[in-house]
Amino acid sequence: MPLPTPTQFDRVIAARTQLVFKQPFFGALALRLKVLQSTYNDTAWTDGKHLGFNEAFMASLTMDEIVFVVAHEVMHCACAHIFRRGGRDAWRWNIAADYAINWILKEAGFTMPPVGLLRDDFGGESAEWIYDRLPEQGEGGQGRGQQGEGDGRPGAGGHDIVDAPVDAAAEGVTEAEWRQAVQQAAAAAKMRGVLPGCLQRFADESAKAKVDWRSVLHRFVQQVATADYTWRRPSKRYIPTGLYLPSLYSEVVGPIVIAVDTSGSIDDITVSQFAAEMRAIVDEVHPERVHVIYCDAQIHREDVFERGEHLTIDPVGGGGTSHVPVMDFVDDMPEPPVCLIALTDLYTGHRAEPPCCPVLWATIGSTEAPYGEIVEVH
Repeated sequence: MPLPTPTQFDRVIAARTQLVFKQPFFGALALRLKVLQSTYNDTAWTDGKHLGFNEAFMASLTMDEIVFVVAHEVMHCACAHIFRRGGRDAWRWNIAADYAINWILKEAGFTMPPVGLLRDDFGGESAEWIYDRLPEQGEGGQGRGQQGEGDGRPGAGGHDIVDAPVDAAAEGVTEAEWRQAVQQAAAAAKMRGVLPGCLQRFADESAKAKVDWRSVLHRFVQQVATADYTWRRPSKRYIPTGLYLPSLYSEVVGPIVIAVDTSGSIDDITVSQFAAEMRAIVDEVHPERVHVIYCDAQIHREDVFERGEHLTIDPVGGGGTSHVPVMDFVDDMPEPPVCLIALTDLYTGHRAEPPCCPVLWATIGSTEAPYGEIVEVH
């Protein structure tokens, strides 16, 4: 008597079991998700609590490809993509997150279905970093208007991150719990000697608290500025959201210095994001003036913006990097600045003593400096 043909539910469960024995890092995490057959989208999805799949889609895949899909949904949870989207467009966020995940799975030896998104130039980058580099209309000129556009509901083509339920904490769906689960799964897999190097790096990164570098920039300047809040000048940053909040304003905030590393290690998109945040900060605290200096091994140019002038950042230079000229410049200013903010990869020369003002390193590379505060721009 022939054996009954396995259902697609059976195949997904078998794929999960295969992960438990052959890839225990993914297997341990997959066991946290309740598997269910669903028509919610035409591929598979997760909300941090469930792993849903479309029957027709699973029927079109080989067993190795189903294993990939299960690991893929697990990684959305492990990477906390469900919790990190914030106000970003759900459609582009799904694409960015898929690129971030699929490169890791490729490095771990999984077999990706033909519909998967993969670009080697996005390898090792975060979903946030990739999101900022995706075209507005999507990859390959793909237009908008897919199922559930803009509301977090996945559409055709594998958009599979479902917003966590409103009562996420009650459902046991929290970012902290998933981060803890990642560490436990990595430790167990390492003990068995089956944790690939790419997953060890991922687990190490997951253990680090994610910091919003933009909020750190604002907090740093607000702390050093002699200023207070006023309702007479509502904050322009929050008016579009419907919130009427006071802005930070003072007539006595001294000069601010911005140092931009022009050695070639910082791309144009990062510079643009940094410039946008600095303009928002200047609009809030109204410093007497802003000095923007461009430096590699020497200072190539200084741009000065008086109060009320539009701040622009346009790097010029190239070559090796040293911040000794930057610190000397700050110390030699006729009026000491209230702070120095340096955008750099921190692969640079330093002098022994700090300058005469607080320093914030907005870095894309090393997280160590001889003095000052550091925030990673990502």
